[in-house]
Amino acid sequence: MRFLLLLLLLGPCAAQADVEIIPLRFRTVDQVIPVLRPLVEPGGALSGMQGQIIIRASAANIADLRRVLAIVDTQQRRLLISVRQDMEGSESGRGVGVSGTVGSDRFSISNESARDRANSGSGVNLQLGDGSARRDERVDQQVQALEGMPAYISTGQSQPLPAGNVTRAPNGALIVTNSVTYHDVSTGFEVLPRLAGDRVFLDINPRRETPGPGGTINVQRMSTSASGRLGEWFEIGGLTISASSQSGGILSSSNSQRQENRRVWVKVEELK
Repeated sequence: MRFLLLLLLLGPCAAQADVEIIPLRFRTVDQVIPVLRPLVEPGGALSGMQGQIIIRASAANIADLRRVLAIVDTQQRRLLISVRQDMEGSESGRGVGVSGTVGSDRFSISNESARDRANSGSGVNLQLGDGSARRDERVDQQVQALEGMPAYISTGQSQPLPAGNVTRAPNGALIVTNSVTYHDVSTGFEVLPRLAGDRVFLDINPRRETPGPGGTINVQRMSTSASGRLGEWFEIGGLTISASSQSGGILSSSNSQRQENRRVWVKVEELK
């Protein structure tokens, strides 16, 4: 009965060619068939079920497919994938301000209140201010994966976000309803690793989210393909942000500068 089922799967001409069933040892049917199918001779057929490959072809073609299958159907290598997302930021600013009173009975210039002038009398104070700050952040994450199989990791927290809804009552009055929703703020990555000797090829999507001011969420995402050597860190992307601002009035002025350097690094190690 099983042989008749295989004949129906492989087509009406199966009785005129050799039919062979090859059990797989390490790989799945979905991984093996796309590699073998282009090698099947015209008029032949290839299918798979329950961890077995079913081939209908000439004896010579089956022998060729067996040799290729011996190369493909090997044990998958275990990998440890590390992703590092870091940020180096700096801010600096300078401000100049003038305070006091200058003038006579008929004319004066002042940016003080009347009470301050009464306490301090006439005079001018020049105020200078400089400030700088530096911030460094680093997030390291690791996940184990099998060669050729996707892997995913994510960690974070739920961030409350206030929300308001305005509806109209039957009498025409507006009704405001306040509520709170939650958004997952997380950092992680999805990755699909492939190996060729001592080199690794990755399809990778790292993501980083951080809470921002006023309930906002800062989002950094990337989607790329990259390659490097096993056991070595290599950079897969980055972002540099530079911003400056200036403001001034009659008796004051200020300027500030901000710079951020964001980088994403990957290292893949083989686990024995």
